[in-house]
Amino acid sequence: MLQSSLNLELLDIAMQNTYLLLTDSKRFNEVFENEEEFVIAFDLRESNVSFNKIVQNLIEYYVEKEEYEKCAELVKLTGESKKNLLKFLKNIE
Repeated sequence: MLQSSLNLELLDIAMQNTYLLLTDSKRFNEVFENEEEFVIAFDLRESNVSFNKIVQNLIEYYVEKEEYEKCAELVKLTGESKKNLLKFLKNIE
């Protein structure tokens, strides 16, 4: 039970951090300055990171949590996926 609770908490943190970075609400160093661990919702080392897939996963997550304002912000990002992926990757450097 405790492990499951910790996993859900870690998932929440990863999704929130990814949301903040994708929506350009915060820069990489702002998100992680107070964090002991680096947690986002995908693996940066993966060579075929799909911006649309990341956004889709976040939308599904926030729909389940009924945070529709976040979903609306994420839907806006999907129309310019390549531009947004480059902006996102630049933001984390």
